Amino acid sequence: MTQEEVLKTVVSSVEGLRIPYMITGAIAVNYYGRPRLTYGLDLVVELETSVAEGIVISFQSDFCIVTEGILEALQHG
Repeated sequence: MTQEEVLKTVVSSVEGLRIPYMITGAIAVNYYGRPRLTYGLDLVVELETSVAEGIVISFQSDFCIVTEGILEALQHG
């Protein structure tokens, strides 16, 4: 999967679940600022426990996702 395909897949999933998000990292800098040699994609989401299962279901066919890690992060910040 190309970086563009990853971005489209992730954005489609979080928008479909109505999860607030923002794209950060090198990809955002390359788009809004000066181009860099790195092309990392970072995504910040505002995830609620109520949509955790939906995010797992949405991502599990395309990505390796650890449900316990998500739930732990939601419990402990």
